[in-house]
Amino acid sequence: MKTQLKITSALRGLLSGLLLLAAGTRADAVVIYSGANQNVVNTEDIYHCPISLFGSPATWDDLNVRATVFGDAYWILNFEPSYGSQVRFALLSDDAIKRFGAGVTVDGSLLWPVGNVSSTFSYYDGGGYGEFLNATGYTGIRMTNGPDVYYGWMQVAVANYDNTNITGTLIDWAYQSTPNTAILTGDIGSSVPEPSRALLLLGGLMGMMLRRWRR
Repeated sequence: MKTQLKITSALRGLLSGLLLLAAGTRADAVVIYSGANQNVVNTEDIYHCPISLFGSPATWDDLNVRATVFGDAYWILNFEPSYGSQVRFALLSDDAIKRFGAGVTVDGSLLWPVGNVSSTFSYYDGGGYGEFLNATGYTGIRMTNGPDVYYGWMQVAVANYDNTNITGTLIDWAYQSTPNTAILTGDIGSSVPEPSRALLLLGGLMGMMLRRWRR
């Protein structure tokens, strides 16, 4: 009887300790994903001004992307910061938006614009400029909400960059909900949470203790 009481007491202590450990090691970082194939299309005649990327209109997640045609000579697809918007794109140079493949780390080490400036996906004035010249790829995005900085990505496709039928399509996007935490381009998170190591350990040890107690 005393042995059973000791084992029961030990089991309770083990359970309490491991539950605390599991709570402490639970992953807080969550990727917020737009969903596949959002396909927000921007042309000279279709202009979304602005779109709220993650459901907070007129705040830090607003984005303006516009295809602009100047006469018969200039065609541009660019990002224009709206008033109060804190969305910025990672850059290749002073104003050209960098195009990435999947699995690239987006964090503070990338080149980010300073101030409320426009950035360019593609530009044509007799010659092409930019990394999205009839191309599809990922971009890095950085969003600031008060003191918090969030990193994310957006998949963008540009077609007909060198004529008046220029089209920019925002396919999908995501961000890391934990401030100052990197994200990989194309990462949409997991729809099924994985059990923590502490919970797996808890289950195994509880099973061993119960088997011993029954003996």
